[in-house]
Amino acid sequence: MNDSKHYVQVEIPKVPRWLDNVLTELQTKNYRSFKTNFSKFGVGVALSENRDEEKYKYLCDNAKTIDLAMALGVWEIAE
Repeated sequence: MNDSKHYVQVEIPKVPRWLDNVLTELQTKNYRSFKTNFSKFGVGVALSENRDEEKYKYLCDNAKTIDLAMALGVWEIAE
């Protein structure tokens, strides 16, 4: 049996302050709940009559970064 450990090094994802506020508010210890709640937020942004196009574009263009931040449970605010 091989007892060697493998590590992956990743850069902590950076997100805008408005998204930090949302992620912090929705964060739970259960990734599935966190992901579900964030998905509801994203759908709300997408379907809003007064949709903020800049936020919508950021969410669409950076889905992998956002998902990584949620999976890790940690992120930094991009300056």
